[in-house]
Formats: sequence, structure tokens, C-alpha cells
Amino acid sequence: MKQSNRGKGVIVGIFLLALVLSGYAWWHQFQQGPRCRDFLGTEAVQLVRLAPRVELLRFDQDLASAEGSPAPEDVLQIAGTTLHVTRRANITKVPGLLHARHALLQDVNYQWDAAATPCLSQWSFGLRFSNNGEDVIVAFDPQCNRIGLKGAADTAPFIPELMSTFATKSVEWETRAGGQ
Repeated sequence: MKQSNRGKGVIVGIFLLALVLSGYAWWHQFQQGPRCRDFLGTEAVQLVRLAPRVELLRFDQDLASAEGSPAPEDVLQIAGTTLHVTRRANITKVPGLLHARHALLQDVNYQWDAAATPCLSQWSFGLRFSNNGEDVIVAFDPQCNRIGLKGAADTAPFIPELMSTFATKSVEWETRAGGQ
């Protein structure tokens, strides 16, 4: 075999190896969250992963405490509970948000097979992922370690340690963003 053909063979071999490894990486990532995809839905997964705008929302479950009548976009339903958005902060550029997005999409961060225990929900904050008029709001209930979606009746059991981290980080994110 000529010297020039040997070099071409090496390049083709490296290209094929890269193609196989990238296919495996894609498959591996796809296998990380099938139950999350079922719970969130494909469109919501894409928004959580790639939305160019992310807002932190603070909730109040007592609509009577709202001054006047809240705007329709400030009232939402999470697992049958009506919530009032009391504060918003654009946290799109805060450090650590990429890891938070990733954590929301990994099955390992949920307790899918845990038995439901009675708990009085306290939805305290949420993340709104939006892009060109489409959005998804993921709400967090640190009291019961549950995650819910705007307009959905079902919730998902989140790992308590990670829920605690999200609750702590939400305060930090709001502070860094200069919550409004």
C-alpha cells in the first residue's frame, strides 16, 4: 500500500470511529430520561433543555393575599392547586442554570417507584422556560419533594437532596438576578 493511501485509510478510520462514538453518545443521552420525557412531554423537554429565556417565579397559594385582581398570566394551576405568581426574576444568565436544566431531565433524579405519602403541598417557586411565545413552567414543592407542570394534574417525586439544592439555589439565583 502506498504511503498516501495509508494516510487516507487512517483518516477514514478515525472518521468512522468518531461517527460510531457520537452515535453511542446520542443513544446514551436519550436513554437517560425516558420517564422524564413521558412526564414532561417532548416539547417541554426541548424548552427545558434549550429555551433562551428562563425566569424564576415565586408563588403564593393564597389568592386572597394578592393586591387587587391578579393578571391572568400571574395565576396558574399546578396539580389542581391555583397559584399566584408574586415575583419574577430573569435568571437566564445566572451560573449553574445549565446543570439545573440537565438535572430536571435525568430519570435518576426522580423517585419514580416511591410510594405516595400524604403531604400538604406548598408550591413555593417555579422555573419558566420560554422561547418565541411557547413556554413551560416547572413548579417545585419542597414540602412534599414533588415537581409539577403548569396545567397538568400529575406530579413527579423528586429526590429530596436535589429538591433542597434547587430551593437553596433559587434564592441565590433570585439575588443574583436582582429579583423583581
